[in-house]
Amino acid sequence: MRLQVGMTVADRSPRTNYARATLDALLEQGIQADHLHVFASAPDVEWLGSDEGLTLHVPRRALTRNENGLALLRGVPPCDWVLHLEDDVVFCDDFLGSVSRWLARYACDRKVYTFCVMRGHPTVDCEAWDQPQNAWGCMVVAMRWRRVQELADWVEQRLPGWREGQSDGWRKSGFDMMLRQWAGEPFLASNPSFAQHVGRESLTHAFRNRPFIKSPFFVGPDWSYRRADAKTELGSTSA
Repeated sequence: MRLQVGMTVADRSPRTNYARATLDALLEQGIQADHLHVFASAPDVEWLGSDEGLTLHVPRRALTRNENGLALLRGVPPCDWVLHLEDDVVFCDDFLGSVSRWLARYACDRKVYTFCVMRGHPTVDCEAWDQPQNAWGCMVVAMRWRRVQELADWVEQRLPGWREGQSDGWRKSGFDMMLRQWAGEPFLASNPSFAQHVGRESLTHAFRNRPFIKSPFFVGPDWSYRRADAKTELGSTSA
């Protein structure tokens, strides 16, 4: 399974920047630079620090949140799966291996798979369930690369006038709203969640006063998904 990670980042100063800690957590787990693609929202990236160990994509001009989301969709190279991350999450142990093993077991014909769910009531003993349609966020989602290209085409056609009539900033600028509308079906979610949202202010939304949300299904950084019959690992190949 060939998996590429894409993350959009933006300078939140003078508020807290989370991106560096999120990236360092991935690097500590051993991800390779050609598998980790970071998409900056503006030409100035000094705030991010070193780009060692990652592939940094820097735009020529400042981008809106949705424009940078589209840049990620277009910029991640061909692979089997694209794992889209926000820049303010913490991970379970062996996060990428856990995602890879779970996908090897549960991937079907769904468009979007999510690993950080904010609300709902999954069956206690289930490992995969339908995320409620009214659940928030796209903190950690996976899509097949061909689906990512379909989404990019869809976003590109709608981006200039996306929800211009909406008064709420989060409804107009939220990239998760675009993702949900494009999918038109529930995301297939892992149980438990493999990551946790820690950012007190959203990067995906322009609405600054939106309430902080986190997953009640994250069991901590020491847990990992290790099904004995799910043998596919990150970096191995599959048809």
